[in-house]
Amino acid sequence: MCKFLKVYQLLLTNVLIYSCCYCVAIVYLLAFIFQEFQQLKDQLHEKVKENKRLKENFDTLKMANDTLNKEVCKNAKPFSLRLFDVVCCL
Repeated sequence: MCKFLKVYQLLLTNVLIYSCCYCVAIVYLLAFIFQEFQQLKDQLHEKVKENKRLKENFDTLKMANDTLNKEVCKNAKPFSLRLFDVVCCL
């Protein structure tokens, strides 16, 4: 019976040691995953800032384009094109 208890204790000790090793490995793995997550989160934050900046630039250019189109339309003189002028140009 004593041999059985010693083997059982040895086996239990080894299981605990391996369990601790697995726990440590899992902690390191979780730390690595968390670090990767933080890097991806930071990259996403930078991309969002860049997209906002590009959208603001686009909106500014669109407003300038609309303003210029209104000025051109306001200052343009109406003209008429006769069919004879078109035929002569061909």
